[in-house]
Amino acid sequence: MSLPEAAAALLDLEHLKRFSQNPQGLRELIDAFLDTTEPILNELERVSRQQNAMEFHQILHALNGAANSAGARAMADQCKVLAQQREPERRVAILHDLADCFQRTREMLKAILVPLSTETRDAGPLDVARKTLLLVEDNASARALLHAILADEYELIDAETGETALRVCEGAVVPDAAIVDLNLRRSHCSGLDVLQQLGNRIPAIVLTVDRSRDSMRAAIRAGAWAYLNKPPDPDLLVTAVEAVIARARGITDPSAPGTFDLATGLVMAAHSLDPIEAQQLIATEAMAQRRKPADLAEEIVAMQRLHNRMARAARCRVALSNEPPS
Repeated sequence: MSLPEAAAALLDLEHLKRFSQNPQGLRELIDAFLDTTEPILNELERVSRQQNAMEFHQILHALNGAANSAGARAMADQCKVLAQQREPERRVAILHDLADCFQRTREMLKAILVPLSTETRDAGPLDVARKTLLLVEDNASARALLHAILADEYELIDAETGETALRVCEGAVVPDAAIVDLNLRRSHCSGLDVLQQLGNRIPAIVLTVDRSRDSMRAAIRAGAWAYLNKPPDPDLLVTAVEAVIARARGITDPSAPGTFDLATGLVMAAHSLDPIEAQQLIATEAMAQRRKPADLAEEIVAMQRLHNRMARAARCRVALSNEPPS
């Protein structure tokens, strides 16, 4: 990927290089970002003039997600700055900078497009032999990123609104898992509503730009099985998908039901983490060791049981040594 030096200041090149072996997926991701971002910027400027704070932050949230998905790092950084800005005049200036940043980013992304394949994916009928994932995401760039990561391994069903997602789940093909964005702007049914409706019927992974503990806790209460931030690491996303499907089917290997949950509880207690944070830590460490999360969970539980046995043995030795001689 040969680009001008300025590209490194605008783009997350490491993120984009992950798709060097998937030129078709990379083209679809960049095309989606280029096709949809200018309308989002125009909408953001309009809402800013109307001083509608709630809608402004919803649209900004969507733009941040799109920028992160497409590796537009400089734009994502400016979105974060804009989110913290309360002064109207300063906000207008940042919006102009953001629009200018998009123009420069667009030229760099177009340069990446030049050598890429122009073939399109053959949608075709669903392959019932493969696992099916429901993608509840109204942002075209984020959907394209998920397709680039997951389409080779899974059948994917897109739902741009919460209402569409719930209708899909009542249809003939019930998804094995769902990936849910919390910020569904064009839907009366929010991401949290979708989680609550799915309950334990279909395991759901939240994928969002919101890194706050409040958002994570709300998702957990609503029924999320995992919580990941945009843009997701491809390996970690696949690991999370496989983990929640395995837990939902009750086939987590190795072994006894509840091992992964027990390991999650042990990690939570040891490191003062929320359930989702503990599960992410187990999944991340397993990936670093090139192991299944279930295998690492089994090891964590086994080590705790060994520790408990040794503690009991030590207490017995102390008790025996304190006994008066007969």
